[in-house]
Amino acid sequence: MAKKIIFASIIFLTAICSCHNKKPVPAENNSSPAPTQKEIAVNKDSLLLELTDQILAALEAKDYPKISSYFHPVYGVRFSPYAYIDTLADVRLKKETFNELVKKQTKLRWGSFNGSGEDIFMTVPQYFGRFVYNANYKKDGEKYVNKVNGKGNTKNNMNVIYQGLDFIECYIPGFDKKMDGMDWCSLRLVFKKYHEQYFLVGIVHDQWTI
Repeated sequence: MAKKIIFASIIFLTAICSCHNKKPVPAENNSSPAPTQKEIAVNKDSLLLELTDQILAALEAKDYPKISSYFHPVYGVRFSPYAYIDTLADVRLKKETFNELVKKQTKLRWGSFNGSGEDIFMTVPQYFGRFVYNANYKKDGEKYVNKVNGKGNTKNNMNVIYQGLDFIECYIPGFDKKMDGMDWCSLRLVFKKYHEQYFLVGIVHDQWTI
């Protein structure tokens, strides 16, 4: 019996010594370095360009419910037929109203035609065909982040109205030699964040104006 007690005591002391001598294993550091401002900007630009591609695909397909899914939930989207953004005359629509107007084929006054000054009185599909997806921006558009390439005679006040917001310009340069480059056109999609997601708040069409 005494031998058993002595043997058990030796095992217990050995276990205690091994625990004291065991070196602690350092915890793995799973945290990644915080992204730099440059990395954040690159990621944001990539996201906006990807969103733009999705929107252009919906515009090309004339999928209006899909298009409206990108509308800002609070502000909706303001539609500007030319570079100058008129906060009083330009139409602003939220998702539900937009889809209802498409369904009913209701005509709205979207502003005035450059040159003649006549009212732009159109349904949503008519307006989109003339002042939104008036060219194949998905295929032919050159995309730029927060940069305006197309410049006509109309004042561009985007940086004032959409100050601090991001936009993608889809620019198609003029190709008709007879027009001397004046047949260019562009589509600018303006984005604003809502609950960590980007949504459309502005769709601005631009072209050569007199």
